[in-house]
Amino acid sequence: MKAIKWLIGVLVAVFTLLVIGVVILVNFVNPNDYREQINHVISDKIHKPFAINGEISWVLFPSLGFKAQNMTIGDRHTQDLYVELSTLELNLQLLPLLHKNIALNALHIDGAQIILPSDAHDVNTATQTNGSDNLAAAMLALPDLSLKAFSIKNANLTKQKPNGAVLWQIKNLAEEITELSWDKPFTETADFNFSYPDKNISAKINFKTDMEINTHTQTIRLFSPKLVVENSGSELFTGTIRINMHQLTADLGRENLLLEKLSGNLNQLNFAGEASVNHFLNNPAAQGQLALKSDQLKSFLQSVHITLPQMQSASALSHFALTTHFQYANNQLQANPLTIELDQATINGSITSSDVKNLALEVKLSTPHFDLGNYLKASNPADAKKMTLENSQCNVKLLPPVGNEQSLLASTASGFLTIKKLTINDQSLGNLSLLVDAKNQMIKIIKLHSELWQGAVDASGFINLQHGATEFTLNPQIQHMEIKNLMALLEPKFKISGSVNLNGSINSVGSSLGMIKQNLTGHLNLRVNNGILHGIDISYWLKAADNVLRKQSLPQQPSNPETNFGTLTASLSMNRGLISNPDLLMAGPTLYVTGQGSVNLPSETLNYHLFLAKTNTDTGAAHHDVIPLLISGSFDHPSIDLDLAALTKKIIGKELDKQKDKLLEKALGSQLAQSQVGQQLGDALGKLFH
Repeated sequence: MKAIKWLIGVLVAVFTLLVIGVVILVNFVNPNDYREQINHVISDKIHKPFAINGEISWVLFPSLGFKAQNMTIGDRHTQDLYVELSTLELNLQLLPLLHKNIALNALHIDGAQIILPSDAHDVNTATQTNGSDNLAAAMLALPDLSLKAFSIKNANLTKQKPNGAVLWQIKNLAEEITELSWDKPFTETADFNFSYPDKNISAKINFKTDMEINTHTQTIRLFSPKLVVENSGSELFTGTIRINMHQLTADLGRENLLLEKLSGNLNQLNFAGEASVNHFLNNPAAQGQLALKSDQLKSFLQSVHITLPQMQSASALSHFALTTHFQYANNQLQANPLTIELDQATINGSITSSDVKNLALEVKLSTPHFDLGNYLKASNPADAKKMTLENSQCNVKLLPPVGNEQSLLASTASGFLTIKKLTINDQSLGNLSLLVDAKNQMIKIIKLHSELWQGAVDASGFINLQHGATEFTLNPQIQHMEIKNLMALLEPKFKISGSVNLNGSINSVGSSLGMIKQNLTGHLNLRVNNGILHGIDISYWLKAADNVLRKQSLPQQPSNPETNFGTLTASLSMNRGLISNPDLLMAGPTLYVTGQGSVNLPSETLNYHLFLAKTNTDTGAAHHDVIPLLISGSFDHPSIDLDLAALTKKIIGKELDKQKDKLLEKALGSQLAQSQVGQQLGDALGKLFH
C-alpha cells in the first residue's frame, strides 16, 4: 500500500515538474528569437530558400507545440518549385521530450499555395534516372512516424506552362489523415476542385481509402479505395465517374502494381476489371481483364458529347457490352479476344496498336448478322429501309501521321470489308468486298466488287475530302447484270429488263447532291442484251405513224405495252451535269431504232429524238420507212409523242416524190394553189394531233 502511494506521489511530482517546465518555456522562451537560425538550417537541408515571415507562437492544446505563419519555400520569381504556407501548426509528444527526443503528435496546414514548374523547367526530371530506386530508397530512409492527426485545408496546387500560364490546377484541397503511422493502417480522405482550362475541364473530386505504408517491404496498400469525380462540363464529358476497388498494392522495390476487383461507372456506362503492372514507374507493362456494359448506351454517348441523329429503330443503341483481355508493353497494346454486344448483335475481333501514343491501330471485327437498318437516319415510315449484313468482316489499319502534322485526319489508313450477303429491303448483294487506302483525307478505292442481280459490279477510284466539298472519281465496270431489279428501285415510268454491261469513268465535286449532279463529268459505254422495254409498245407507234402517213386515225393503245428491242448500245458523254448521247442504237427482231439526245441531271429533264423502223427480216437492217419519236419532259413525267417536225418533213418529202410533176405544175401555175396545198397538209396534221 505504501508502495502504491509512493508511485502516485512520484507521478504527481513528475507531472508537476512538466507543467512548471512548460509554463517556464512558454513564458520565458520566445521562438521568434530563433527564426533566422531556423530559416538558415532548413534552407541548407532542402537546398532551397526557406523563410518563416510571420509570427511563431506556442501551442498548448491538444499537446505542446508551436504555430508558424506566412512561410515560403523557393523563389516566386523563378521557374522552380514554389510554396506558400499561411499557417503551419506542429504538436509534439510529451514523453519523448523527457528523453530529449522530438516526436510529432499532429501536423496541420491551413492555407497553401503550391506552384509546380513546367516540364521544360523541371530541374529534377533531368537528374532522375530511376524512379523506382529513388522512391524505394526514400521509403527506407523514412524515419518512424506516428501522428494522431494530419490535415491540410484551403490549399491550391498549380501546374504551369513554360510561358507561366496555368496548365492545370487543384483548388480548395482539404485532406485529413487519422492515426498516421508507418506499418499500420490509417484512414485518408481528400476533397478538391480540379480544372484544366485548355480542355475546359472542371471537376469536383472526392477520395477516401484505408492505407498502409510498410517501409520495410517498401509497399503501399490501399484498402477499399473510393474515388468520385463530378465533372460539371468539359470537351470530354459531363457527369460523374465512380471508381471502387477491393485493393491496390504498389510494391516499390519490385516496381509492381496490382489492381484487384476494380469496378465503377461513368454516367450510364459500368466497368469492371483487374490488372497487374510491372515496371510501373519507368517502362510499364500491364495485363488484365476489362468489361464494359450499358443498357442506356444512347444516353451515355450524349453525355460524352457525341451527337446522334434520330434512328429508324427507337431501341437502337440501347444495350452494349464489351469484354476483353488486354496486354500493354513498350507503347504497344493488344486487346484479344474482343467481344462486343450491340443490341441484338454479337461482334468478335481484336484491337492491336504498334504505337499507342500516336494511335497506330489495327482493328479486326466480324459478325454473323447485323441489322444495319436500325441505325440509319430516321425518315418517313413509308421510306424506312431494311438493311442487314450476313457474315461480314472488316480489317482496318490506322498509321500515325508523319512530319509536323499531328491531326488524326492526316493519318494513313487502309482496310478491307467483306460481306457475304447484304440485303436492302428485298434486294440482295452477294460477296461484297471493298479494299481502300486513305491518307490526308484522300481515300483511294483500290477494289470494289459485288455480285448483284445475276451479274458482277467492279469499280475503282478515289475520294478527296480535303477542301470541304467532296471530290471523287469512279471507274465502274458492270458485267451481265439483270437490271429489272434496279428499275424496281428507281420506279421510272418506263422500265427496262435485260442484261447490262457498262464501263467508263465519271467524276464530280460538291458539298451536296445537287452540286455533285451539276458538276458531273466523264463518259460511259452502255450495252444491254436481250432487252425488253416495259410500258411502251414501239410497234404501236410504228403503226400509228403509218396511219398518219395514210391519213387515218390513230389505233387504240395496248393495255400492257412492251417492246422487245434485243440489243441496245449507247455512248454517254457527261459535262457539268449534261449527259449527251449521239449514237443510241436498238436492234431487235422486229424493231430497229437509232437516235440521239441529252439528259439534264440538275433539272432532271430529258430530250431524245428517236427514229423507228421495222427490221428487215432478210437483212436485219432497217426498212426505209422511218418514224420519228420525241421523248421529253421530266424524269417523273416524261412524254412520248411523234416528232411532228421530222414527220412533217417526211410527209412533204413523200408527197414531193409521188407528185413531183403535179406539184411543180401547180407551183408554177399559181402561188395561191401552193398555199392551199400547205394549208390542207397543216389542217390534216392538226386534226390528228389536237
